[in-house]
Amino acid sequence: MRSILDLSMKIKKCNLCRGLYVDKPCIIHRIYDKYLPSKPLVFVVSESPPPGFKQDYLYNNFQKDNLRIVLSRIFNIDERDVIEYLVKKHVFWSTAVKCRPLYSDRNKKNKYVEIMRRNCREILSYEINVLKPEITVALGNVALKSFREIGLKPDFQAYHPLYYRRIGDLDKLKRLFNEVFESIGLI
Repeated sequence: MRSILDLSMKIKKCNLCRGLYVDKPCIIHRIYDKYLPSKPLVFVVSESPPPGFKQDYLYNNFQKDNLRIVLSRIFNIDERDVIEYLVKKHVFWSTAVKCRPLYSDRNKKNKYVEIMRRNCREILSYEINVLKPEITVALGNVALKSFREIGLKPDFQAYHPLYYRRIGDLDKLKRLFNEVFESIGLI
């Protein structure tokens, strides 16, 4: 029987990327226990937890996080309310890479994230099979590549949210989420 507990245990026990990661934020912050909507209608996948020895992470409200800041701007809510907002909208946000990459140096990070992404494909596939979302969203090349390699085509795809912040066009990301929410009757 596939379950959330099995998913958490798979991630917790996985050692395929030994030496390439710092920690497993999704396990530390118990995202599957605390933040999984009762019926996840929308499953969003982005790249990975922020790399290096730090504490920022979407689900860590005690630490500033760039992704959560971007989402607070597009949803026009306080940064501390982003996770609750997503849960109320039946959105579960995950990452293609489950562990925090060790290096934040761009060249090493890209190399390590690619190795880690390939190692996490089976877990991502399992996660999708357990959650059975109505809508899947891939944000960024890392997420999209993982979807394709497990034989799935996401219902929506776009650049990573931090890209939209970098180019100064959060409206595109806002339109994407409005379209996602409309597709399941949440607007």
